[in-house]
Amino acid sequence: MIDNLFKDKEIIILDIEVIDFDLADDVIVQFAARRYLNNDMVDKLNLIIRQDPIELPDDFVVRTRITETMVKKQGIPLAEAKQQIKEFIGDLPLVSYKGNYFYFPLLWKIFHNELRNRTIDIIDVATSFKLFDNPDEVSLQEFALGLDLPFDENKWHNASYDVSVIEKIWFKLKGIALKFNSNK
Repeated sequence: MIDNLFKDKEIIILDIEVIDFDLADDVIVQFAARRYLNNDMVDKLNLIIRQDPIELPDDFVVRTRITETMVKKQGIPLAEAKQQIKEFIGDLPLVSYKGNYFYFPLLWKIFHNELRNRTIDIIDVATSFKLFDNPDEVSLQEFALGLDLPFDENKWHNASYDVSVIEKIWFKLKGIALKFNSNK
């Protein structure tokens, strides 16, 4: 698995903010993604998504710093967001944190299983490397700090910041894999 994991020349690193973590009726409020070609970021997408009627719980607003006013003023309708997301990600591999647990199934649901992208969850990579005892219980903050990466606890839980952390983790894991493979 490790030998094949980092083979793609072009990838999408993404994060999503949702109101609740319930696949049955969750509402995406923010989608952030970055496209990389040969380890260089070549494009990024950051969307606030408006699904009317919108009522954001107080804990969501505190956690993400996304307000109802922001959604009303900056948000785009879900149909438009879906089109932009689909164009942006194309058929490229998708990398995320806890993607297999929630975000990838949510995208598949929203796109009615039309997506055929290869998916890579950095939790699974950490499991392959045996970096944490229980990687599926490790927060994004613990993940970054456990790899000696900078982390601003005042900014996380916002997709535009979290995707930058996932990016740092991805490239750190890639460096570990390259070092491991060169020592074989």
